[in-house]
Amino acid sequence: MSGFDLILEKRVSKIKLQQVIAVCFGIPEKSILITDDYVDSPLTDDIRLWCMANEVDGDFLLVCQFFIRDESIGYCPDLISKKITYILSSKCLIPDTSPSPLTWKMVSPDGTERSIILDSNELDNDRYVIYKE
Repeated sequence: MSGFDLILEKRVSKIKLQQVIAVCFGIPEKSILITDDYVDSPLTDDIRLWCMANEVDGDFLLVCQFFIRDESIGYCPDLISKKITYILSSKCLIPDTSPSPLTWKMVSPDGTERSIILDSNELDNDRYVIYKE
């Protein structure tokens, strides 16, 4: 199973998130499971993508962890994040290639990206807040 994290600037209902994920990954909504925690029972084979979505406080409000369960689903986190931000008219954060857990890429609805640094004190409290000097 592969996957990636994406943190949205705004909160989105699970139904809306499922619809957007279906469009962006090109898979049916019924093959997507969205939960707010780990599932107790094994996922059925018809679930091709599992997303754990949790609301948090800060500058970015919805942490989405994508778990791709079907190897035939082609995806690129950069491309998927751009599609999601465009459809939702919302910025998002995705991990960058830096070894620092504080450095992320912020993707805007127009597709532009820029590197940002998160406030380490806020991150310790599960709040995604951009560091301001």
